[in-house]
Amino acid sequence: MAFSGGPDSAAALRLAAERGAAEGFETVAIHVDHGLRPESASEAARAAAIAARLGVPCVVRREDVRAWRARRGGSLEGAARERRYAALAEEAARLALDATVVAHHRDDQVETVLLALLRGGGFDALAGMSPARPLTAACVLLRPFLDVARDDLRRDSPAGDAVDDPSNFDERFRRNAVRRALLPALRGVEPDVDALVLALAADARAVVDAADRAWARVIDQARVEPGLFEAPRAALDAAGRIARRRGWVRVFKESDAFGGPASEGLLTTLEHAFERPPHHDDLRPGVRLLSGAETTALYVAASPFDSVATFPADAARLELPAGGPRRVVVRRLPHGEPPPADADAPRRFRLHLRDGATLEVREPRPGDRFLLERGDGRGRALDVLTDAKVSRVWRRRVPLVFVDGALRWIAGVRRVGVAGEGAANAELILEGPAPWIDAPRA
Repeated sequence: MAFSGGPDSAAALRLAAERGAAEGFETVAIHVDHGLRPESASEAARAAAIAARLGVPCVVRREDVRAWRARRGGSLEGAARERRYAALAEEAARLALDATVVAHHRDDQVETVLLALLRGGGFDALAGMSPARPLTAACVLLRPFLDVARDDLRRDSPAGDAVDDPSNFDERFRRNAVRRALLPALRGVEPDVDALVLALAADARAVVDAADRAWARVIDQARVEPGLFEAPRAALDAAGRIARRRGWVRVFKESDAFGGPASEGLLTTLEHAFERPPHHDDLRPGVRLLSGAETTALYVAASPFDSVATFPADAARLELPAGGPRRVVVRRLPHGEPPPADADAPRRFRLHLRDGATLEVREPRPGDRFLLERGDGRGRALDVLTDAKVSRVWRRRVPLVFVDGALRWIAGVRRVGVAGEGAANAELILEGPAPWIDAPRA
């Protein structure tokens, strides 16, 4: 239980403790002291005492919200909320919790939706708080009281124990102003305003849930790895504008390589480009959008990877990272092993390796060249990829393998021979997704 020590969370903690005793699950209270007022430490001690009287262990976390806000900006309310949920997630992971319950109720939901209206929020904000969402990979955040009115929930609060945070009465905070001034005024004009607001939230939630299902269908057909998101244009078009916008937000949020969350302006630019292909341009420094007739991709223009290793005389196998989920495996060939089937040829390359040879696997660079097979001169690796019609999204992600400093293999595209090379005693194998081999696109 997220436990502030106030009457709402005290009632919820009491209900959880009683249900746990009856059904055999453990309950722990987690109190987050935001450190915003001198008396917050004594309030944390009171919260721990309430939990103890209910037979529930209590973990107290002290957070420096003001320092967090100084680094991140935004409102004090927003900073406190961010640090509170971060602390809950950290404790959920540390204690291996299955669920974390918060005591938000029906009145909180009404206030949340009204605040979203005042801020001009979209469907996601108007949908209000969700009954359940992931908190960590292994723990779900639950809000089981969203259909329960505040007064009904507080009937279960331990008498005389709970105390409201004084800041809950400070109307300088927007939520308090909505609760104490705006909502009473609205109820005076329209007695059913709570039900009307909740109906709006239910409609918005239905739109959001449908959009999330549509985006899940896009993800099923997409290629996603650090610094890259590529999906069929038809799938993105079928998902619809709301699903795409929510999806773009997730793509930028879930990959640090894209340079942080997407701004409203960037989302508008992205959607405009998607609706008017072809388009290939920078969305922000180093982050590009390719929107064509068949595919749409967000990708980091430079996706460097560099793996160097030696192949010892006694080694039978060696693995080198090759960008994202790919790797190049170096395997010593048993004497007399037959060559692979032709179908495997693009992902395999047999060659002679001296004992202790140095192998490097990295992305293509403009200066990479190799000896041409006939006549004088040298070829350029990037020209080979262009001639092979490898998509611009993937040209800098194709692994190049160098042996003792010489380019030997543009994985899946070209092998580079060496005059007078001995019999093949090793094999290079490309493992992992390789769209430039499996589904090349110009």
